[in-house]
Amino acid sequence: MNLIIPIEKFDKKNIVYSDDMENKFLFNSKFVKVIYSTPIFTLQSLIVSFQLKDYYLEDFFDKQKCFFNKSKNKEIIEKMINIEYEILNYYNEFHNLKLNLKKLLDNSYFKLSNNNKKSKMFLLRISGIWFQNNECGLIFKFFIV
Repeated sequence: MNLIIPIEKFDKKNIVYSDDMENKFLFNSKFVKVIYSTPIFTLQSLIVSFQLKDYYLEDFFDKQKCFFNKSKNKEIIEKMINIEYEILNYYNEFHNLKLNLKKLLDNSYFKLSNNNKKSKMFLLRISGIWFQNNECGLIFKFFIV
C-alpha cells in the first residue's frame, strides 16, 4: 500500500536519506533512496498528489503526455520545483544539482507513466537521487490516478 501526501502537506523535515548504493540503471554511479518519515508512518518513496488547471492529455505511444498552462498552474509548479531543490540541496555542497524536474516543468509538459484519461488527480513519485561524477539529480515519475 502506498500513502500519498497532498503537495500542500509536504514537509522537508520528514525527508530521510538511505546510505548510498550502486546504481543498477546508470553505469558508474550511486543511488540514494528518498524516504518520507513522520512519527506516524514511514514511506519508502515520496508520493505527492496535486491537481492542475487548464491541461490536456495527449497519447504518446502506450502512455500519455500532460501539457499544462504554466501561468494558471504557477503555484503547483513552484511547489514541485521547491520539493526538488529541498531534497537535492542536502548534497549541494558536494555535487552540482541537475534540476531535471524543473527543466521538464519549465517546458509546460510531463510524461505520465500510466494511461488514465478519466482522472484529474496527478501523482509525483520521487524514489531517490542518482549521483554520477560530481552531479546529482532526482529519480521521479508522474502518474494520473
